[in-house]
Amino acid sequence: MHDDSIPFREPARARRIRDRERMARRGAMIAARMHGYDRPGGEFGSGFLWTDIGHRERRGVPTWADVFDLRASWGRHNRDHLAACSCHMCGNPRRHFGQRTPQEARADDAARDQADTVGGVQRRRWRPGWW
Repeated sequence: MHDDSIPFREPARARRIRDRERMARRGAMIAARMHGYDRPGGEFGSGFLWTDIGHRERRGVPTWADVFDLRASWGRHNRDHLAACSCHMCGNPRRHFGQRTPQEARADDAARDQADTVGGVQRRRWRPGWW
């Protein structure tokens, strides 16, 4: 007997494999857009050395098939670190400026409110932004 009301849950290993393939495809797209792997020849010339999907060393990018192989190779090699930037403007503000997470801020507010409550009566405290 099969119950259709139970949603399918993907096994963790299958999810990891699917995510790695997805990130490799995303890496190939990033290679085409950001790194100029968008046409045969181009700025690479005949001195450009790279490794294709079959792990063969190649020189230059003479055909479209080579362009697609180069994109896939770049995506496969860089799928685990595709962040475009980690500067203070694009990155995590908690890392760069020591800000608290929303969960930490809520916990601090709850602790402060609990400390303000004396004998079951809440004391009024002025807080910036409260009018």
